[in-house]
Amino acid sequence: LLRAEEDDAVRVDRDIDGAHGSLAWRALDGQAFVGRPRNDATYERDDLLSGAEAGLRPLPGLRLSGAYVRLDADPADFASRHAGNAELAVGGPAEELVGGSLRLTRGVIDAVFDGAKRFVWGVRDPRAGWIGARGRDGEALYGAMSLGVPGYTLLVEGKRYERFDAPYSTLPPVNQAGIPLNGGLDERGIGGVATVSPVPEWICRAAASWADGRDDPARRLSYQGSVRRDWLGSAALELGAEWTEEREIASHAYRRYYGPTIDALRYFGRSSFSLHGRLQRWINEIRGGARDEYTEIGADLTFALDPARAATLAVTSASEPIDEYDRQDLWVTLELAWNFAYCHDLKLKFGRERGGIVCSGGICHYEPPFSGVKLELTSRL
Repeated sequence: LLRAEEDDAVRVDRDIDGAHGSLAWRALDGQAFVGRPRNDATYERDDLLSGAEAGLRPLPGLRLSGAYVRLDADPADFASRHAGNAELAVGGPAEELVGGSLRLTRGVIDAVFDGAKRFVWGVRDPRAGWIGARGRDGEALYGAMSLGVPGYTLLVEGKRYERFDAPYSTLPPVNQAGIPLNGGLDERGIGGVATVSPVPEWICRAAASWADGRDDPARRLSYQGSVRRDWLGSAALELGAEWTEEREIASHAYRRYYGPTIDALRYFGRSSFSLHGRLQRWINEIRGGARDEYTEIGADLTFALDPARAATLAVTSASEPIDEYDRQDLWVTLELAWNFAYCHDLKLKFGRERGGIVCSGGICHYEPPFSGVKLELTSRL
């Protein structure tokens, strides 16, 4: 129900000002929180988010839990702008979520099932203020099971989401692209990953996923495969391939890309050199626009002097200028990264990036195109 809080202004951020506590005793555990998240629409901390979860382990390897999350709109804003809607009660919640989960770990089986229901009493309209939201209640169901024995693993997962577009809940995407179709709004899908490693030096991986919109034409179909050889402690080489087709996602009416990939890693004591390369054939059709067909070559070269200092050169080249990216066909960036005092990260990047969807920790957002110099400092207290 509350997996992440997204703040567009600082990319990915579990961003909430408040308090959190947890407690465990024998077979029982629980947690509770209360705080004010930063609102994506107003960039103010005027709403209040609160919730609690309780879990029980009745048997070894089995955990049952239930949770409740509530969003209260700012009382002054809510009272002055709800415009007398009968379904909105001043002092009541703007929305509520209830749900539960079951997790079973027994022998070679690890299974989880999550279910949640969303009750929406009001939404913030940019012009009308708080308005009623009758008919916007939603639900989300997710299940996954993995089987694992030494050298062999199989993961199968499925989802069914309906009007569960809560901005502070990031639902599992269940696809190899790692990007939900539409944030959980009327979405369903299934995916699977199989890994075979008969000896520690060799790893073979195959994955496939399918997802579409229940009441929407959006669809994504994806296949991936790879073979990896490890020279333990000295080097690794992985050859792979991918094929993905998308329809009616974001601004694209149709998009397909496929081709081989290569990943290589070489250690030199504390230093290392890594390469990620790809050769892809793209077919892009923008809604109401032209259809682009081109070949793209990309390579990311990273040299790490030690675990704390690294330099990365990223080059992407297209066979022809692309309408979607302002008729450009070459993007080059150089990034220098330095971690010091174990809690500070300094990054200096210069060059040109074309932008696009970036995912981290299950949250995806759009990065705008960039050209110039960028300095970034992250400190953890």
